[in-house]
Amino acid sequence: MKFSKATNYALHTMVYLANLSPEKSVGVKELATKQNVSPTYLSKVLTMLVKAGFVESVTGVNGGYKLAEPASSISFLDVIQAIEGKGAFFHCDPKNHSESKPHCLIGEVMNNAKQQMEDYLSKQTVGSIVVEIKKHQHQRSANMNHHHNHHGEAGFKRKVDYLDRPERSEVLSPEGFLTSIPIEKTASILDLGAGTGFLTIPAAKLVDNTVFALDLDAEMLKLIEEKAKEAELANVQTLEASMDAIPLEASSVDVVLASLVLHEASSLETVLSDVSRVVKTDGYFACVEFDTKGTDLKGPPMEIQISAEKLREELARFGFEVVKNWQLDEGMYVSIAVKKA
Repeated sequence: MKFSKATNYALHTMVYLANLSPEKSVGVKELATKQNVSPTYLSKVLTMLVKAGFVESVTGVNGGYKLAEPASSISFLDVIQAIEGKGAFFHCDPKNHSESKPHCLIGEVMNNAKQQMEDYLSKQTVGSIVVEIKKHQHQRSANMNHHHNHHGEAGFKRKVDYLDRPERSEVLSPEGFLTSIPIEKTASILDLGAGTGFLTIPAAKLVDNTVFALDLDAEMLKLIEEKAKEAELANVQTLEASMDAIPLEASSVDVVLASLVLHEASSLETVLSDVSRVVKTDGYFACVEFDTKGTDLKGPPMEIQISAEKLREELARFGFEVVKNWQLDEGMYVSIAVKKA
């Protein structure tokens, strides 16, 4: 079966919108440019998607189009039928019927095939494709980045010892950090750059829902799994991925944690954009970062440090409002932000 070009553009448009923060709207010109199609033609496709209730038209200076429903609830079949309709796949010609066979057996075969195809397409959601895209982005990132190679067992042990050093908890204990965030028992949590599970394991003890531990290092994730098993925690799920390609669906977590990892990002803007995408409205982003400028304290190179003010400004661009901010020893600070509607 061959679908029209309109269906092709509709599916790509839905995936593109789902890959953005749920609150962000995109103009038809940008959508058309991404797909190398005329804005006039794509406007007709968008009109059909709006009519079907899958896309919302936003007016105003920053207007455009955005998803009207969660991407995880919109199947490929939904989008296809919004464009192609729900007509029969095959029609028998009555002139070709045998009088002894009142039913068109050819039609039965063809329409059974249609039913199987529709069953498959109904199980494939726009949201699931976005997750797969993120996984592929992570794979490319993993192939290009080798900084997570610890040069053997000795190097890995040195990093673990450094991350789990007692002095780290003296500056800010994981329990103290977590209790400063309004975390419900039912909350789902994402720990970016989870490392040895410094925050993951204590977070998993606080909630009944899933705590996702995201890191590029497979060895670190294996260590977290071992710690979770030892602590009899069944709600920890590891994700081998990059911070700028989070393999989770939009609006799927309540809280995102980031302890001393944002400065390692190649693009802070990309990371915060993806964080905004996965965090639910009224959800929280909480981080610990370095800001040693103007002091004799050590930390990462000055050029990659992120001041509290810069972080506040960047978070605001993606719908977050900083509600708590305080200084720690050793040139570190804590920022806690809530995502506004």
